[in-house]
Amino acid sequence: MSKSFTTKILLFLALLYNSFLFYVFLDLKRYKTLLYKNRNIFGNKTVDELINSSHIETFRKKELQNILNQNKTLLVDLILFWTLMLINLLFYNDHTRNIIVKQSKKYLKRIIDLCCVENDEKSAVLIFYTNLMILANLLYFTPFLSFWKNVLLYFCYVNLLILNQKYIYSFDITKIRKRMYFLFTLTIFLVSEVFHTVTIHYVYKDKKGKIPAFLHGEPLELATKHFDIENIYFNNQNGINMCSSYKLFTNILIVLGNWASFTKKEITSVVAHEIGHGGIVLKYFSSFVYCVIKVFSLYIYSLGIKLCSKRFGSKSKKIRFFFFYSNIYFLYLFCNLFTNIVKQSMEYFADNQVSTIFPQNELSKALFKMYILDDPIFYMQRFYSCFKKNHPSFYHRILEHEKNRIL
Repeated sequence: MSKSFTTKILLFLALLYNSFLFYVFLDLKRYKTLLYKNRNIFGNKTVDELINSSHIETFRKKELQNILNQNKTLLVDLILFWTLMLINLLFYNDHTRNIIVKQSKKYLKRIIDLCCVENDEKSAVLIFYTNLMILANLLYFTPFLSFWKNVLLYFCYVNLLILNQKYIYSFDITKIRKRMYFLFTLTIFLVSEVFHTVTIHYVYKDKKGKIPAFLHGEPLELATKHFDIENIYFNNQNGINMCSSYKLFTNILIVLGNWASFTKKEITSVVAHEIGHGGIVLKYFSSFVYCVIKVFSLYIYSLGIKLCSKRFGSKSKKIRFFFFYSNIYFLYLFCNLFTNIVKQSMEYFADNQVSTIFPQNELSKALFKMYILDDPIFYMQRFYSCFKKNHPSFYHRILEHEKNRIL
């Protein structure tokens, strides 16, 4: 792949992504203007009635904060995107890369010398910056870990890379045989399922079969038709949520938080939604699809890095290694987008099943009440939400549910 063609592709993708972020910004600005209307904010009868039936000022205050938070996220996305694009362009261009190598050898000589084992100085500089990108990725993707735990994890990982560098530099996922992709995907699937089962067992082992008072009556009758009563788990935590999951070959319902402020019909509607997610077979199939998406994303990402690195000839392995770690954020975006498209589709599917499972449902009211009591976001641009959330925004869920009820 020629240098000029690669540069054009990168700039086109950069322009496309930035245009989309700018569109999301304009959409939020439009939404902010709508929020200052006294009534009929969305121009949809059901949604506007739900808003007007509650305290409209509470809704407006929450959504103005939501807009502020989304604008901050957009700004972070832009800064992160252009920082990575700048790093790519600096290292992809021969002239700027040589300047970086020269200055690094001058000011970071001792550190660079540590990376020179079995490597020339130029490769050592690339390895040094690769290690920096690995640390940056760890800090960004594991904010739940303390700084020192991240540093420990980083040194363990880098040492593994150093010990196995000959194998790593020669490894090329794009050359694996087709059947090996299936085995690779299957391995990831089995490991994730073991982890999922162990997590469910230890987190909810004391919550099994505990039926809260608010679930008695119509919600419990519907729930026990699809989940055995001993497979209903309750945890009285802060916040409210409900999800159907599985443990080995058992379908389970997990109820979180206090739903006492909801009516029986609203709770039953949410139970119907969880039933709408399907049984064990569909849940395992969905989980396998997510693994396929991750492996496919890794393949496309690795292929793109390989094609961009070909022009460097004998140095392509070291360059490819650097570009692989400096662009993991883009792999995350790509993988997140397609995984969340599938997950959001599953949520819409489950919402649509509610009318069949429980025809007298009040799912729209239940969703809106969940937002008022617990969730910070009611509206988010539909496609942008696929980059950020595995559930659609409450606005789009209510809109789709009401549209399908009419049909």
